[in-house]
Amino acid sequence: MSAAEEKDAKSFTSQKLELQQLITGDKQVSDLGVRVALVLLKHVNKDTLACYPSQRTIADQMGELHESGIRRARRGIQNLKKTGWLSVKRGNRQKSNSYIFLTKRSNLIRDNLMMIRDKRVSDRADLVRQKISTDQIRHLSTDQIRHLPTDQIWAPNTLDDKHLTDEHLSNRAGSEYGSVDDSTKKDTDTALEYRRQSGGY
Repeated sequence: MSAAEEKDAKSFTSQKLELQQLITGDKQVSDLGVRVALVLLKHVNKDTLACYPSQRTIADQMGELHESGIRRARRGIQNLKKTGWLSVKRGNRQKSNSYIFLTKRSNLIRDNLMMIRDKRVSDRADLVRQKISTDQIRHLSTDQIRHLPTDQIWAPNTLDDKHLTDEHLSNRAGSEYGSVDDSTKKDTDTALEYRRQSGGY
């Protein structure tokens, strides 16, 4: 495989993964619809963008080995058609159906997923901006304190030295006071030495 062909194959795989994420993120698509879509995407031809697995093959690859599996596969196919993700061209006894994925809902679902992501980021930012009181911090575990955002840890008088990690103690002067003078450095070194002698937390 040449470098161009390899790049093209990776691009096609990325596009299939994005389509998978969009279909999965569409609340109108049922669980059966998602499972059918995952099977069909594995069979999509890179050149024709179509796939031709039999309903028995779809059911088998969904893990539906009993007789009702084909009916469940059909229900998933119908759901994908109804929600606008799939076009189905019926075959005959010698040829399986032809399936082609559609993208008319892609922008809508992509925008919705981006809104959800932005909302999550915004909510997280709001939590970060909330200062944690001294009493709350005193009850946090060492690991929880270590992962607190910097603006919460360095607030003056928020924490005693014994609650800070070694790394935070080492950088406390520059982070909290803006510059390191001799007295601040001496206090920090003293705190670190006490930490080492007392065996940490």
